[in-house]
Amino acid sequence: MFMVGRESEAFKHCTPIPILGVACYAFGLHLLKTCGIMRSIARADLDFSYITSRLAVMSQPAEGLVESAYRNHAEDVRALLEGRHKGHYTVYNLSGRRSGALSLHSGDATHMSGGNVVDCPGWKSHRAPPLSALYTLCEVMYDFLEADPKNICIAQCMDGKASSATLVCAFLMFVNMFPRPEDAAQMFAVKRTPPGLQPSEM
Repeated sequence: MFMVGRESEAFKHCTPIPILGVACYAFGLHLLKTCGIMRSIARADLDFSYITSRLAVMSQPAEGLVESAYRNHAEDVRALLEGRHKGHYTVYNLSGRRSGALSLHSGDATHMSGGNVVDCPGWKSHRAPPLSALYTLCEVMYDFLEADPKNICIAQCMDGKASSATLVCAFLMFVNMFPRPEDAAQMFAVKRTPPGLQPSEM
């Protein structure tokens, strides 16, 4: 069972609804707890945002010299994750590309272990994923976070906004942190950037 954390001032009007039971309700409240230290990233220019203390978003790391001029370098991302969350993180790659240089271990959505990169096929940028795949991924993330209070989930897509926002907002609603998609999208916008989701992605 998770410890209930302090609610974020900006979102205290968005009370989690206990549809899935007390455990999910407490879990949703715990996710609201964010640490100020989580906002200070090792490199100021690293495109990595903590939505909560245990849920983060980043863009696809660079593959090649040209991309490294405007994307995270895979070594910088690896250093951040290994330095702060060694053995306790899973990156959910929604970009459609194989995780490549970032991979520490290959994985799929049914095998969870800390330090894992999970390629999630079937996600297309700016298009809604299949509902069954989205729900299954939310269940997998919930199980991973519930397994250890140190575990953290990172959503990764090409721009760190579109597909990542869909997954993060769906997960925030899955754990009953927010009753409406608009509230979950507002949290994402405050913590990272306005997601610019299409109606089908909400």
